[in-house]
Amino acid sequence: MLQSKQFSIGLILVVLITIAAISVQITSDSSTEFKPNQLLFPELGSVIEQVDEVFIRDDEITIQIERKDNAWGMPEKAMYPINYDKLKSIMSALKDAHLLETKTANRDKYHRLKVADIGQEGSGILLELRHQGKAVASLIVGDSSKGLSGQYVRKPGEAQSYLVDKSLDISAQKTDWLNVKILDYKQADIRSMERAEGAKQYILSRETATDTFTLSPQLKENEKLGEEYKLNGVVSVLSGFELKDVFASQNTVSPGSVVRSNVSVYETFDGLKIRLTYQKTNEDRHFVTVSTEANANAESAVKETSESLNKSLSPWVFEISAFNGDELARTRGDLVTVLSP
Repeated sequence: MLQSKQFSIGLILVVLITIAAISVQITSDSSTEFKPNQLLFPELGSVIEQVDEVFIRDDEITIQIERKDNAWGMPEKAMYPINYDKLKSIMSALKDAHLLETKTANRDKYHRLKVADIGQEGSGILLELRHQGKAVASLIVGDSSKGLSGQYVRKPGEAQSYLVDKSLDISAQKTDWLNVKILDYKQADIRSMERAEGAKQYILSRETATDTFTLSPQLKENEKLGEEYKLNGVVSVLSGFELKDVFASQNTVSPGSVVRSNVSVYETFDGLKIRLTYQKTNEDRHFVTVSTEANANAESAVKETSESLNKSLSPWVFEISAFNGDELARTRGDLVTVLSP
């Protein structure tokens, strides 16, 4: 009887020791030893300035961002400039992120924090910083914390997940990383707008910013200007003029798909001319190319602005919103009301 009790006690001890060992293995299966307020990537600060590639990936999309000649761009978009402030903010947050808490090391629970591997249920967004093709920091970014301020994260290949003290505004949408603003000239900046569609042409112009725009060819006896919002839309379209997408200039729109096209030249009061070549396709998509030049008598600052805009805009074709496309497509007839006889 005594031997039976001793055997039972021994068996229980073995089971308890085994459970404890498994528990330790699950919670400690990580090359990152948890210390409160420890940096997530202790060595990143010394190499952050050397990073020349950034990869962002989710289950469907992979985004590659590169630095060439000290300029950050997206190779897929012919190195069109990205939103550098967004990238800089994320890299800074990653460098300074500290561990607040350990979270689950159980892969069956990763989905609750969105820190599962790419392709698995509850996967996060993979963020990787590289230098000369070698990863210097790699992280699966999960949900934001609903309680403490911060983000749930996990390093690929490690079991342990963490809550860190920084918010990482990561998106796997390509346009979220692009510098979306193309131009920003308000109506008060515009002296004139000349538009030509085939043989049809009209001009809106004024002498000072307080004048109203006049229309050329002049109104006929049986015509008057129509709704004011249409004219205002034409001359203010360059205010906050943004892209939906961008393509290399050689990837032009197929001529067979173009149903509308025109050329508009906007001139500012300081002598900058902005030329937009607009195309609308049979799929109701709107595209524009942009080039600029400064008047011969313009100040040097305007000429420098023109050179800068040509460098940053001319190599690409921009897809724009239907709203902006409609403003660029407006004809003289759209601005005029014909009076009844």
